[in-house]
Amino acid sequence: MPPSVDDYGEASVELECSTNNDNRTAKPIIITSANSQGMKRRVSFSDKTDIRHIESTKSISKKERKTRWMMGKDFLRIKEDCDNEMMRIFNSQKPCMRTDLRGLELFDPESICRSRSKHRKVVNAVIRMQDKQSDKGGVNPESIREMYCYLVQDSQDDARAIAWIDREVVEDYMATTMTEFEKVQQRNQRMSQLKAGSSNKSKGTKPALRHRLLKSFRMPKKVPSN
Repeated sequence: MPPSVDDYGEASVELECSTNNDNRTAKPIIITSANSQGMKRRVSFSDKTDIRHIESTKSISKKERKTRWMMGKDFLRIKEDCDNEMMRIFNSQKPCMRTDLRGLELFDPESICRSRSKHRKVVNAVIRMQDKQSDKGGVNPESIREMYCYLVQDSQDDARAIAWIDREVVEDYMATTMTEFEKVQQRNQRMSQLKAGSSNKSKGTKPALRHRLLKSFRMPKKVPSN
């Protein structure tokens, strides 16, 4: 454990970091601390950053099919990762494996744990099948597809049931929303009709009003002179 401030008094930290394009190493981080008796302690950390080259998908897809197939060491690495995840699950009694759910699972702990366990079983089965096919030297994606469809049949049924429930909820919501929208449209149409009718009436009364005004303000006739 690192020394505490109570044991060594005040501590001074010096941080120097630089990046080199050749080896990409960082200079040590030096921590100097001194206690009340004047004793000094120095702790140095040396960190090295390794850059891993990741091949792009385009370059992989252009290669032959055999080179794109996973090798035995890849299957062993995946198996070790799964074993480590399972050991963490058993030790902590909690599902901590990282899985990507489809989005239609019920949002409660029991259903999520059940979905994750199904996901792990299917992934492990597919990996075992691929491992066997790679050992035999043949590739049969159709058999893997059939096995996958058979294993996920229960999950597909659950997803369809949840999707049907969601569909009913959406239909009820849309029906209520469309009813309110239609009411607003009808009210707007009535308002536009009333405005159009009032404007037509005002246009029709203007000539009659003008005639009455001209008639009331008609100039008197000229009286003939003798």
